[in-house]
Amino acid sequence: MPAENPDPYKNWLEDFNREVDETVAQGAALSAEGVPPRSEDRSPLAAAPPEKPSVERALSDFQNWWTGETSDPQKGPELEVSREEVRILKAQMAAQQDPGGSAPDAPEPGFKKQEEERLRLKGRIEQLENDNTTVQRQHDEIQRQAAELRLSLSKAQESHAEDARRQDEKLRHLSEQLRLLGEDRQFLQNDHSRQASRIENLEAELKAAATEAARHDSEKRELQRRIAQLESGVLEAETRRAVLEATLNELRMQAGDLQERFVRSQRCAAAELEAQRRKAAEESVPPAASEKERLEAEQRLRETTRYLELKLREVQDENKGRLEEFREMLESVSRLGARQ
Repeated sequence: MPAENPDPYKNWLEDFNREVDETVAQGAALSAEGVPPRSEDRSPLAAAPPEKPSVERALSDFQNWWTGETSDPQKGPELEVSREEVRILKAQMAAQQDPGGSAPDAPEPGFKKQEEERLRLKGRIEQLENDNTTVQRQHDEIQRQAAELRLSLSKAQESHAEDARRQDEKLRHLSEQLRLLGEDRQFLQNDHSRQASRIENLEAELKAAATEAARHDSEKRELQRRIAQLESGVLEAETRRAVLEATLNELRMQAGDLQERFVRSQRCAAAELEAQRRKAAEESVPPAASEKERLEAEQRLRETTRYLELKLREVQDENKGRLEEFREMLESVSRLGARQ
């Protein structure tokens, strides 16, 4: 800032103005007294002799300083007009110099021209000061903008670095997700293959089951037909069983009667034999005749017993055959009920 860094160009202009003012004041005082000014007391703005080109040197120093101060390419285009005016001013000052060393006989016109030139230069200096102030302000503004841009650039770089880091992290995360998705895809493909094979097996099993079901349906219809036949047979068997039970009861009654008759016959034969024995004992029949009768009676008793046993055995055999047939029918009915 100007308070911290004094402007050397401004200091130089102040010294230059002070020197010009002192020279003009000395010239005016000598002119009022009628004393022509000496060549060494002339203003640097007047036609200075070649051995003391103060104005030219001042303008040259100013131009060198100004060129050094405005070497920045951003300022050069803006100050090109000021540099051109400085060159024109330098040419005008060089034209005003008297190469042959003019005689200082007419001081009044020279001082008037010097005063006019001083005022013009002073105005030009003020304009240049204003331009310099403007340029300095622009330079400060540019520096401020550059600092802001550098700060923005730094922030942008940091933001870009952070974004790049986040993008890298996101890329790694997406890569990991892609890898996991690839593994899941491979697993699903393998599982799909297994499921497809399993579906094919199930379809084959389903076809086999359908064939088996058709066969079972056929067998079921056949069994239903046979069941119907067996049911009719069962009805017939029930009827026959009822008949057989009635016959069995009748045979049992006959067997009971036969057994009772056999017992009665045995009792009668025993009683008859006992009676004959008593009669033989009473009549004193010879032993041979008595023995013969006894043998005949025993023979008749044995024949009667064999006959009764034979009849009883026949009845039992007949009943046994009917019982076996009845048992077979009952077993057939039981098996039929188990199949149903």
